[in-house]
Amino acid sequence: MRVGAQSIQVGVLMTNIGAADGRISPGPAFGDFKGPVAARQVERLVFRHRWVTSVGDSVFF
Repeated sequence: MRVGAQSIQVGVLMTNIGAADGRISPGPAFGDFKGPVAARQVERLVFRHRWVTSVGDSVFF
């Protein structure tokens, strides 16, 4: 067991590619990290994701 580690169940993360302006895709996330998520296309098959959990934590990937 790792000290300070906590088990989580991620759930589902969805985006709708090209929904906003052809480059930004908003969507929801469900589960332990529920909240809004958006992906921005930076290259042909490369996306940058921004996710804000329901408790206000920001996740960038």
